[in-house]
Amino acid sequence: MAQDIATIGYIAFVTLALISPFLPLFLMWRAAGLAVAFYAIASLLEGPVHWTEQDFGWAIGQAILVLFSFAIALLIALRLCFSTYRGQLKPETLAGSKGRPMRALDLVFLGVVGGFTGLLLTLGLSMLLSGQPFGGGLDRTIAVLTGASGAALLIFSRANTAIVFSTALGTISITAFMGSAQADRILTGAEELSEGRPWCLTSGTFSSQISSVGELGFFAMRKSTTYPHLGILVRENGMVRFIAHWSIRQQRFVPAWGAIDTVSACVPITDYADTLQSGAIDEGVYAVGSALYAIPADFQARVTPRRISIRSTLLVGTDSVHPKIAERVSLTENASDPSLPEDALSLEMMPNPAKLSASDFTHPNHIRLAGIEERTGRTVILDCLSGPYADELCRAQVFEGSRRYDFLLPFRRIQNWSEATDQIAGLFEGFRLTQASGHVP
Repeated sequence: MAQDIATIGYIAFVTLALISPFLPLFLMWRAAGLAVAFYAIASLLEGPVHWTEQDFGWAIGQAILVLFSFAIALLIALRLCFSTYRGQLKPETLAGSKGRPMRALDLVFLGVVGGFTGLLLTLGLSMLLSGQPFGGGLDRTIAVLTGASGAALLIFSRANTAIVFSTALGTISITAFMGSAQADRILTGAEELSEGRPWCLTSGTFSSQISSVGELGFFAMRKSTTYPHLGILVRENGMVRFIAHWSIRQQRFVPAWGAIDTVSACVPITDYADTLQSGAIDEGVYAVGSALYAIPADFQARVTPRRISIRSTLLVGTDSVHPKIAERVSLTENASDPSLPEDALSLEMMPNPAKLSASDFTHPNHIRLAGIEERTGRTVILDCLSGPYADELCRAQVFEGSRRYDFLLPFRRIQNWSEATDQIAGLFEGFRLTQASGHVP
């Protein structure tokens, strides 16, 4: 429905903009103002265009829109200049007659402005109330309060400007009422998309898991400036896939944009809707790759369906002076094959930190090492003495089968990268669950 209204808004914008320069002055500025208002409403309802869809056709469309708007603005400016030259640009000329037709037109203009204002306020409220657990009840409360306030204002106020405020409140009320059934639409749509496969609902990257139906309300749903607000993951052939995201404006699931790492991990199960409604979601368990991981909150996990990043003092120690970024270690499942840097030295040329002087610990003496360890078959890329922590840390990427471990290692321990990898692998293995744990992969 939102898209249909947006289409009507764009048609109204083009029509009014085209005719506005050729109308009498008192109609010209009103038509131009309405055109701008309709375009603003249509843009809000349609929402931003994702970068993956900003192709050549989109660029051509944007160029045409800019040229069209510029041409209309130029015609209006020339018309105003000509009217000024002839002495026609007077307040009474711009105001027009005071008859009923003109008053009705002004009320329409104020109503459209109020509608746009209502949409802006709805957008602001949805961000302000994001993350609240009250669900549809919050939506219905807002619908009743704003609807009653708008009606009272319209009845008891005789000022024309009351039209703007009452229409704005009415817009919020209608939107909230229509959005009050969003949770049901989400669960129904997700079950249809899953087609019997295990599924779950997830939010944007690094957000906590969704644990109740109340979080799916129109105003309560978590929102961010990044994509997506809500997505559906399904388990297929032992792996988790991100198949669609929820469009709040369109009130339906649409095909997913981008990579799976743009969403948080959750655990797909066949009876996810019932589990969510009963509040039995385990927020500390995540499906990553083909496995399940239970990660304590103390590790401040950031989990996507392919990657786990945790905070740990395992490598740097609890008394380390290294910044917190050095305490982040990560595991990536189904990582892409490693590509060894051409300028990297072999592992046999690894320097002994104990034999380096103070002058060696400077940014120009950047060291990069790469190779395959014969004992384990691991591929490693070590990037040392570079970046903001050039005097202390090495960035390590270690590939083992389909997994990749990323961590920062103190330079004095560069020769112990393999032992450090063993420690990290053991840490993540300790988080891994088996089917006997009561969770069904």
